[in-house]
Amino acid sequence: MKNYKLYQVDSFRKNLFQGNPAGVVPNADGLTETQMQAIAREMNNSETAFILSPTSSDHEVWVRFFTPTTEVPSCGHATIAAHYVRATEISRQIRCNGYFVFVLTDGSGGVLSHGRMFAPAIGIPEDPVTGNANGPLGAYLVQHRLVPNDGRRFAFKGQQGEAIGRLGTVVVTVEVAGGRPKTVHVGGRAVTVFKSEIAL
Repeated sequence: MKNYKLYQVDSFRKNLFQGNPAGVVPNADGLTETQMQAIAREMNNSETAFILSPTSSDHEVWVRFFTPTTEVPSCGHATIAAHYVRATEISRQIRCNGYFVFVLTDGSGGVLSHGRMFAPAIGIPEDPVTGNANGPLGAYLVQHRLVPNDGRRFAFKGQQGEAIGRLGTVVVTVEVAGGRPKTVHVGGRAVTVFKSEIAL
């Protein structure tokens, strides 16, 4: 039997009970896929992140994401939550007013977009605030030349979650090459709602 740490983190906001909640298990080595799915179902967030040891030397950790019903390949807000938890556990010295800041840029002024995301096919009626909605939006805006940019970068802030009372802000930076999107970075803030342990 092993004690697994279990966090609930609100991503894309520094205020409790706002943004998008994600579960995080920072010491997930030893859990089976069935156990990970059961924990995600029990947490009942749109995603729960499980941080595992790296599978090769080209990365520090391996993160798996589960909705209450299935595993998914990526998740913006659970990535923010997972690395927030890692930073919290690794070093208390970079703490700033009770939250860590994962903002890659301040954006290009105010909020550019207000969005909603629905994913019932993977068991999520409405996902409050997501990198998976805002990041691709940035690439789309650049690809179709719908926004001005300096030829190297386009940055903006997107808000989401107003309709379901979980307002959050996502900072998106699109690196541009030859007038087309090259890479997309998603950033935001996070705050721990609670920490617990589960013995399995």
